[in-house]
Amino acid sequence: MCTRRSIESDCPRLLLEDDLGRCLCFLDMDPAGYPCIARQWAARLLCELPLSLKDAQWLLFALDLLAAGEPPSSADSLLMVLERHHLSRAAQLLREWQSTPPTTASR
Repeated sequence: MCTRRSIESDCPRLLLEDDLGRCLCFLDMDPAGYPCIARQWAARLLCELPLSLKDAQWLLFALDLLAAGEPPSSADSLLMVLERHHLSRAAQLLREWQSTPPTTASR
């Protein structure tokens, strides 16, 4: 079972933007674990940044679409939110992930 305590005890605290990279790694290497990690990252982002409700909705929708195997459209939506909030490092990580050949059936 995924709990905040178990995730935090297993991983050192990453910068918010670099933590998106952890989500993308889970998506590729452990798709079953991705939803838990993605929810935690989204919750952290929503707590640390003043996102509008619309941006929060786009963020969650995009993260869900990534898990559904629809990366082009979902990545574009996620990039829009990241760039709007000046998360350039996270946007760069997402672009690099998009340009990397898939390693699992998740993409």
